[in-house]
Amino acid sequence: MATTVAFEDDILKLIFNATPIVGIAEDATTTPATEYFVSLHSEDPLINPSPVQTSGEINYTAYARQAVTRDATGWEVSGGICRPEETIEFPVVAGVTSPVQATHFGVGTLITGAGKLLFAGKLEPALGISNGAEPRIDNQAIAARFESSWA
Repeated sequence: MATTVAFEDDILKLIFNATPIVGIAEDATTTPATEYFVSLHSEDPLINPSPVQTSGEINYTAYARQAVTRDATGWEVSGGICRPEETIEFPVVAGVTSPVQATHFGVGTLITGAGKLLFAGKLEPALGISNGAEPRIDNQAIAARFESSWA
């Protein structure tokens, strides 16, 4: 079943910007999420039968998921697509004995641990994770989109 791009935007704005969909849905009123946490992955975390934030997650000294505010200052929604508003910068890589590639990124609910993975996006080009590298996800990376928008 297809949907309109305007409604896709409404759904993404509800999830990423905490914007209610009038007459249909509103953001949690008691304890709404105020941030999402972006992670780097060496493979598509969604290939895991039960994907969580730690599925294929990169690990190096000083690595940490990066918090992005759950509002319009953190995420841009337009045309059925969601992107980060700003470049997301991760700590400088250190302590890696064998370089790897970050091919995907995830958007989840916890700063650490196996939290709920909400979305995953492909990094193009992949990010080299080797000592001294400064991994960054630019604001053109697609964090979420609907299947009908892929055409």
